[in-house]
Amino acid sequence: MNVDPFAWSAKKKWMIITGVYLLIAFWQAGVFIADNVANYEPANIGRVFINEVSGSLLTLVMLPLLLAFFEHVPLRRPALGAKTALYLLVWIVYGSLLTVMFYTSRTVLYPMLGAGEYQYGDFLPRLVMETIKQFFVFWLIYLIRLYVITLHESNEQRLRAARLEQELSRSRLQTLQMQLNPHFLFNTLNVISSTMYENVKTADTMIATLSDLLRQTLNAMNWEVHPLRKEMELLGLYFTIMKQRFNDTLRISTRIDADCSDALLPGFIIQPLAENAIRFSMERDASPEISVTACRAGQMLVITVTDNGPGIPPDFDITATKGVGLANAIERLRTLYGREQSLELSNRPEGGLCVTIRMPFRLSEEVK
Repeated sequence: MNVDPFAWSAKKKWMIITGVYLLIAFWQAGVFIADNVANYEPANIGRVFINEVSGSLLTLVMLPLLLAFFEHVPLRRPALGAKTALYLLVWIVYGSLLTVMFYTSRTVLYPMLGAGEYQYGDFLPRLVMETIKQFFVFWLIYLIRLYVITLHESNEQRLRAARLEQELSRSRLQTLQMQLNPHFLFNTLNVISSTMYENVKTADTMIATLSDLLRQTLNAMNWEVHPLRKEMELLGLYFTIMKQRFNDTLRISTRIDADCSDALLPGFIIQPLAENAIRFSMERDASPEISVTACRAGQMLVITVTDNGPGIPPDFDITATKGVGLANAIERLRTLYGREQSLELSNRPEGGLCVTIRMPFRLSEEVK
């Protein structure tokens, strides 16, 4: 349902304006009738309604001409003085023309609707009175139009700024993805290269698995986010390569809650964290143990990557990290979710490191 008044059709806008003018007419009629009753005078309901409804409708008929004048002769520099004089002249013509239209229409409508003869009084004083009264209507319409245009321009500026920010964020995310993919590829090729001299058949299998993984990551290069199940498919291929490299010494476990499979997260966000976990665990233990879990905590998706490596020193500053994988993950999360996300590192009591990512829990169908 569209509730943006700037997006309404011209027909809908004029229907609403007509309704407002008629509402004002009925309101004024009610005031005059109540005043007559309060002063013990005849209500003259028919005449009051003819006067007010005809007055509003004739003013409405003049509105497009008035708006066209405001549009073609904007009251601003240059020649502001001359334009102001022209505005005053148009006001006088506008008020005089409306007075003539009021008199003519009511002279015809009164006998036609059985309200008797229309008594307008002395025309010249009436002309002055109506023109003075229309002075306020004239400038009220001008100010309302100016306010609506200013509001519309402000809304357009906000939309342009939002689109620009979105484009900048998308460009930034693509840059981060392009930074991550070569980093991952070079590291994986180094692992395969070291295996080549030990076991050619295993290295060949690793290359085939890497080919499948690259094909999927290249297809996903322009994805800002994708479902967790897709992320786990990519991660599974990466783990297959690592297991082939380290044979049975690498132990990997994953636990993904069933309600999290369609949850959205930045593409390939877990892989660099898992890669770090394997690398640092190998430095400390000949039998590295890696665990990846995902669960929902209220309105947040919580992902953890744990290892049995050396952990981090007490003075470790995550904001000053120079590692491509970790810094990339932090920046992508910040770009996508702002303050609604966090990435925390903590040492495990039994030894090793726990990386915890928290981000808003969103399902894939929510962003289609």
